[in-house]
Amino acid sequence: MCAEQVVAGTHTAPLRDPSGQQPDVSPTGKKVVLKAAVIFRVEDGLVREIRVYNDSLALMAQLGLVPAPQTA
Repeated sequence: MCAEQVVAGTHTAPLRDPSGQQPDVSPTGKKVVLKAAVIFRVEDGLVREIRVYNDSLALMAQLGLVPAPQTA
């Protein structure tokens, strides 16, 4: 089973690198919209696994951390 997800919010707390290898990103106060795909593996009527795939590059661009992609 899968679902698309759109989450909107304001960057008000430090953004941490899950690996711990990069420094935290200080709050920018910018509004962001993050799109994601959520995949559920269901077995015997129970959710056994959840995977979330999001567009981290788009999030970083919205926060001004990387250049926004050019459009045609």
